[in-house]
Amino acid sequence: MNRKTKKIVYKILDTDEYAREDDNYLIFRVLNEMTGINKETGIWYVLNSMKFKGISFESITRHRRKWIELHPEIKVKAKEKRKEEEQEYYLEYARRI
Repeated sequence: MNRKTKKIVYKILDTDEYAREDDNYLIFRVLNEMTGINKETGIWYVLNSMKFKGISFESITRHRRKWIELHPEIKVKAKEKRKEEEQEYYLEYARRI
């Protein structure tokens, strides 16, 4: 297990609102910072880098959940935003029927 993962995840979550909502984006940002990958990097290289550096998807998402627990005001905003998006989707879908 890599001990720097928590610091990096918390730093990204403090600055990037989109990373708070999307686990895949957060994982990409963490891997980008820890291994230097970009969008063109091959999956084999990414997985090997994770193995050798001791990074796991589960640890990244676990740290995100812990960060959300420590910042409950952020969780409320995310729930409200999700509810608004669901309402917009419902209205859009209802128009097509």
